[in-house]
Amino acid sequence: MPPVPSPAPLAILAIEDSPAQIFFIRRVLERHQFCYTLQVIEDGTHALHFFDQLAQHAHVPCPDLLLLDLHLPGYHGTELLQRFKAIPRCAGVTVIIVTASVEPTDRTATLALGADAFFQKPSRFAAYMELGHLIQQFTFGGASQAGGEREQSP
Repeated sequence: MPPVPSPAPLAILAIEDSPAQIFFIRRVLERHQFCYTLQVIEDGTHALHFFDQLAQHAHVPCPDLLLLDLHLPGYHGTELLQRFKAIPRCAGVTVIIVTASVEPTDRTATLALGADAFFQKPSRFAAYMELGHLIQQFTFGGASQAGGEREQSP
């Protein structure tokens, strides 16, 4: 019997300016045993430049999942969400807003703009594990995917 091929890693783009939050995201992904690559963009200006590359060059792959903070240097996350969703080949990509915002209008606005989920950053790591459940629900329909990590730079 031939060996079963490993699943392709989940290509995750995290737009987040806090190294501590990226650390928590990595921990969540590892604890949930996702096979993934993680590309991190630390500000809105660089994110917008990357989105322009996605829009103009078909060889630049869309991520499988976008984790988007709202409060970033350069551009607000809602502006970035609009720009990302306007790229036809990326319009179907799962987007999870990962933010410290407690404003109900942020949740309403981002979901109306096409975000799939809104995750409020908790103060305790144990509560952060819920992000892994959201990722599993939206990318695998609740099914588990085991693996490891590989990091990419933009």
